[in-house]
Amino acid sequence: MAKIDHIIYKANGYLAIFKDDRQKELSNSASCRFGKWYENDGRKVFANYPSYNKIKSPHEEVHASVQSALEILKENKTVEEAERVKSHFDSAESNSKELFTLLTKLIQERRKG
Repeated sequence: MAKIDHIIYKANGYLAIFKDDRQKELSNSASCRFGKWYENDGRKVFANYPSYNKIKSPHEEVHASVQSALEILKENKTVEEAERVKSHFDSAESNSKELFTLLTKLIQERRKG
């Protein structure tokens, strides 16, 4: 579910840019469903596994990167700053890929016991 949530999150960021939706508000890494799970139920179950603590940084970076792109949109500078917008989304994609890899590793670590 976490992977799907973050695919939707990024898609909403892309849509805001394409639709020029300067009012778009997206969750931050602490208030999204995964962030809440990570700090609560996820911690209870997975905190002792090596991949658990590695997840926080790429998760935060996915959100920060999309938020940075939306800030450029809110300043009405997406055309002038198109390369920066692209760079922020490239970063979101890269960190998302790392997050997905770590989530898979976390599940594998738990299965191994």
